[in-house]
Amino acid sequence: MKKLRTILVSVAIMSVISLCLLFIVAVILAKAGTLAGDFVNLLTTIIACASAFLGAFFVSTRVKEQGAFYGLSAAAVFSLIMILVSLLVYHNSMSFASVWKIAAILLSGSLGGILGVNRKSKVKF
Repeated sequence: MKKLRTILVSVAIMSVISLCLLFIVAVILAKAGTLAGDFVNLLTTIIACASAFLGAFFVSTRVKEQGAFYGLSAAAVFSLIMILVSLLVYHNSMSFASVWKIAAILLSGSLGGILGVNRKSKVKF
């Protein structure tokens, strides 16, 4: 039960960070005007990876164990939610770019978990 709660907290953090970053980017893009579709896809991939990294990092600093497991699990749930929203709401199909995006999110989540566990509590200068 503790593992599931930890994963769900991490997914919640990832979602909040992602929504905040997407809001900021949307405001900037609204002011800038039009952009190429490829750039928007790249931007959403970067935002999703940053969200997965930060969510896994924050949770694994609290748990202090199994950072790769928690980060990868939370990133997998986060990716699954993104896929379901894409399929059900926007009726998009999976493409090769989607597979790379999911792989990047999973890698970012596991790296965030590993770095969060191995982070020292205080930095000495």
